[in-house]
Amino acid sequence: MENNSIWQINCKSKSNKEIITDSDILIIGGGITGLSAAYFLKDSKYTVTVIDKSIIGNGITSKSTAKITYLQNTIYQTLEKSFNRTVSNQYLKSQLDAINLLTGIIEKENIKCDLKETKAIIFTKEDKGINKIDKEKSILEANGISCKVIDKLPIHFPIKYGIEVDGNYTFHPVKYLLGLKKVINKNVNIYENTMALEIKKDNDIYIVKTNKNEFRAKYIIVSCHYPFFIFPGIVPLKTYIQREYVNASKYKNYNFMANSIDSNLHSIRFYKNYIIYGSNKHRLTNKIAYKDNYIQSVISFKRLFSKNPEYTWMNQDIMSNDKLPFIGKINNDDDNLLIATAYNAWG
Repeated sequence: MENNSIWQINCKSKSNKEIITDSDILIIGGGITGLSAAYFLKDSKYTVTVIDKSIIGNGITSKSTAKITYLQNTIYQTLEKSFNRTVSNQYLKSQLDAINLLTGIIEKENIKCDLKETKAIIFTKEDKGINKIDKEKSILEANGISCKVIDKLPIHFPIKYGIEVDGNYTFHPVKYLLGLKKVINKNVNIYENTMALEIKKDNDIYIVKTNKNEFRAKYIIVSCHYPFFIFPGIVPLKTYIQREYVNASKYKNYNFMANSIDSNLHSIRFYKNYIIYGSNKHRLTNKIAYKDNYIQSVISFKRLFSKNPEYTWMNQDIMSNDKLPFIGKINNDDDNLLIATAYNAWG
C-alpha cells in the first residue's frame, strides 16, 4: 500500500537562470487557482510572477479527489437559508462558468489530463436526508437543470435516496496543473520552493518576504491554500480546516461520481481502473485521534469494496464559516491586494 495520492507523479522543479524579483503582478501559490490566474494574464501588458512554497504539482492539488462538479452536497439550500435565493443562484452560475472555463482551457491548449464527462450524484443513507435532497433538486430545476431521482447507485452501495445530474467531469489534477505550467512557462516567471512569509506595503508597492528573496509588485494575488501571513487572526476566525481520508484500489470502471449529504462522508469517483473513496471527514483539532480515523477509513474501504487500498492519503480543505469562498479584495479600500481561498472542498 502506497502512503501517497494516486495523482502524485514525478514533478520536476523549474529553474530560472536569473531570479527577477520585480514584477507588475505577483501570484502567491502555484495551484490551480494561481496558475489559472497566470494563464489569463500571460498575454497581457503586465509582467507576471508566480511563487510556490513547494514544487508545482506536489501541493494540495495532488491530494484532492479531483471532481469537477456543480453538484456540491446541499450547498444551494444552505446559501439560500444563510443569504437568499439570489446568492444561491449566483453561486450555481459561478460553478457552471468555472466548469466551462476549465474544460475550455483543456480543449484549447490540448492538455492531456484524462478529462472525462460523467454523471454526478448526491445521496443519503438516512430518512432525514430525503427532504434535503428534494430541496436541492427544486433549486437546481428552477435553474433549468434536469435531475433524475434514484434509489440505488450503479455499484453495490446501499442508499435511501438520491438525485443524478449531467454535465460534470473528472480529470487528473496534477497532469492538468503541469500542462498549464507548460503553457504559461514562456510568459510567466515561476519560482518554486519559495515560501511567502510576510507582506508589507511601501507606498504603492507590495514587498513580499520569502524564505529566499524579497519580491516587489504593484498587484498581489494570494492563492495559496492557507494564507497565514494575511492579517493574522482574520483567516482562522472566519474558517476552519477539514480533513478527510482517501483510499484507492483497482476496481471496475463506472461513469459516475457520488457524494453523501449525511454527516458521515461517502465520496466516490473512478479513475481508469481505480475506485477512489473518501470518508471520515472531521474538523482539525487536537481532540481527534488522527491515527484511529486513518485506520477506520482503511477498514471501511475493505468492508465496502472487499479490497485492500493500494493508495491511501489525507486531504485538508479550508472551510469558510458562511460556506462562500474568499475571492476578491482583502480590503475594500485596496484594489491591488486580492485573495482566493477557502473553497470548502470544491476547488
